[in-house]
Amino acid sequence: MTNSSNSKFRRLFFKFSFIFLGFLSLTIQTIFLRELIATFYGHEFFVGIILASWLTWVAIGSLVANRYVLKSFTLKLLNILPLLISFILLAEILLLRYLKPFLGFAGEIPNLFNGILIGVFLPLPICFLLGNWWTLATRYFSSSLKTTIGVSSGYFWETLGFILGGILFSFVLVHFSSYFVIFLLIFLSFIFSLFLFRRSIFQVGIACVLGILLFALNFYGVQNLELKTQSFRFKNQNLLASLNSKYGNLSITQREGQINFYQNGVLVGSTQTDEFIEEKIHFPLLAHPKPEKILLIGGGINGALHQALKHPIKTIYYVELDPKLIKIGKKFLPNETRQDFETKKVKLIFQDGFYFLKTTNQKFDAIILNLPEPSNLLINRFYTKEFFEIAKSKLKEGGVFSFTLPYSLTSPNPNLYFLNGSVYHTLKNVYPEVKILSEYSNLFLASNNQINLDFELLLKRFQKRNLQTRFFKKEYLKYRLTSPRNAIVEKSLKKFQKINSLTHPLAYFYQTLFWLDRLNPKITKIFSSIASSIFYILTAIFFLIIIWLYQKRKKFGQKLSCLSMAIAGFSIMSLETILLFSYQSSVGYLYAKVSLITSAVMLGLALGTWHGKKVLLANQNKNIVNLLKKFHLSFAVFGLILIFLSSYLFTLPASLIEVLILILGIIAGYLGGSIFPLANKIYLDYHKEKTGTIYSADLIGSAFGAILPSLILIPYFGFSTALGVIIILNFLGASIIFLSEK
Repeated sequence: MTNSSNSKFRRLFFKFSFIFLGFLSLTIQTIFLRELIATFYGHEFFVGIILASWLTWVAIGSLVANRYVLKSFTLKLLNILPLLISFILLAEILLLRYLKPFLGFAGEIPNLFNGILIGVFLPLPICFLLGNWWTLATRYFSSSLKTTIGVSSGYFWETLGFILGGILFSFVLVHFSSYFVIFLLIFLSFIFSLFLFRRSIFQVGIACVLGILLFALNFYGVQNLELKTQSFRFKNQNLLASLNSKYGNLSITQREGQINFYQNGVLVGSTQTDEFIEEKIHFPLLAHPKPEKILLIGGGINGALHQALKHPIKTIYYVELDPKLIKIGKKFLPNETRQDFETKKVKLIFQDGFYFLKTTNQKFDAIILNLPEPSNLLINRFYTKEFFEIAKSKLKEGGVFSFTLPYSLTSPNPNLYFLNGSVYHTLKNVYPEVKILSEYSNLFLASNNQINLDFELLLKRFQKRNLQTRFFKKEYLKYRLTSPRNAIVEKSLKKFQKINSLTHPLAYFYQTLFWLDRLNPKITKIFSSIASSIFYILTAIFFLIIIWLYQKRKKFGQKLSCLSMAIAGFSIMSLETILLFSYQSSVGYLYAKVSLITSAVMLGLALGTWHGKKVLLANQNKNIVNLLKKFHLSFAVFGLILIFLSSYLFTLPASLIEVLILILGIIAGYLGGSIFPLANKIYLDYHKEKTGTIYSADLIGSAFGAILPSLILIPYFGFSTALGVIIILNFLGASIIFLSEK
């Protein structure tokens, strides 16, 4: 083969290799996160730690390959890595499902220590090898193509692979089981290996035919494997069905005649919970003299819909996010509950509840929020000032809005008090009338008009409507309405004066602390102390970095490039988190469009990398460090613009918000992508062989960006403060670069 054809093949394989790396990385990470979310109660505390750990292990893998892998092994390792990673993923998914009982039973809060241990260390082998792959590939192609620009090009093509993987998984692969996707990855990795060693077309064709046959066999057997291994998660329960939707894993189990519905490992409904459901539904509907049009958000499969239909209602709008939950639920629900979904009185709406209420022109006699407590940023939206204001505007004259939160007067917990206090004060800030009925939970009732909870009045309505209930009887009604607990709790909660909002989700933060309290109170104190002292901690870390740079001033350029890339990585990941949450908060949880925001950031990253390469080629003899400084200043200015926009974002029409956030995502990715080629060029001028160092710095910065904004900065301080950290870091980065030029 001629040198020309060899060169063309290397360049073609260079592009394909990095696209496949990006596609494989994103797909594996998504599968792993989906499995871990289902295992760890779906809580963002674990998700943040897992994502940060993932990025850190990839960075370490890249650095280790930099230092210890010999050049002679590069091509051989590139050949086996994709297959090895795919097979390890298969083994680890099996292991993860098998280990679920060691973390606690399904629906329970997992053991904190074991959970963190598994979440941090189980991804290590895969992430380590992914980091190896990047360094080996960039080293091989930089040497073959004889240019350091090859590293930046690799970053560009890998980003395109991320975009491809994100879109393909979000719209196609998300509907398939993890095993089906893993077998697909094994097959594609096999083809990749054949392509790398340039087998004949005949050999590749035979391999493809055999692979397709094997894949077809796996497709028919994969459901049995999926059901069998999913059953490991539900000890002492009979797993009836398990499937994936674009919103997560759905599992149906049976135990002692009770049917349980799990979504991402969280119990979202059961068939024998009448006591809890009856009070959630009957109190707000009895508080209204004639409820005819009702809005029920969530929880219809647990009997809420059945209880509501016992009242003289003309129409119930039932909003549920995931249509598959209702579709699969109908197969296992009792006949009377299943028939409720078929009645003409019920209008099923498969949409995000926040988005529906914001955009509908309908008004209701009662709006019943039947969702879990604000255990993540997504659910917290329904307990914010903004949502309460929307609900208020959608109530008819005399309409009632209601929801419940966990509470205990006999076993007080300060964080549970803060959670209820923030939501109560927020509710009082919006509605002129708020009532609390307190027992093992707080039932909140709010209205634009006076709410009359006189026992005789409600009993008369109860009897007139001829309500047939199991637990909600005359005695219970009297006890709850006349209990002294109600006045005690209301007086206590009035002392709390902080508001829960979309831009400052305090309730989510307090719910996280309460959740940690139930796991380990010592962890709560540590986490709370870190949150309240985070700015002192970040300041100390940054000054230590400055001292370290000063001590290494003889190697200032290479160290500066690492710091610059770490700041860029933190900024991109933080901004992506902020933009995603801004979209969900202002528009709603529209899954496909949320994936488009991630793709928009990745597109900006690819455009920025491409532009950065062009800048390098046009400025070979100019001061690249000065260009780096300008991009960091641009990042800081961009953060200031976002703070200004955040004041008006939630007042804009939904269609305009969608377009604006996509544009902002592209800009954020572009700024970060532009920094990579510049920082990489500065570093490789000192160490031409260490092609993975700047990539590792990017990942380490991203790891901090994955955990700090979602767990501490946004919940405890709010959007503006999280953006302020990005502004300060980039301004300080630019200042250090400026001083280095003196």
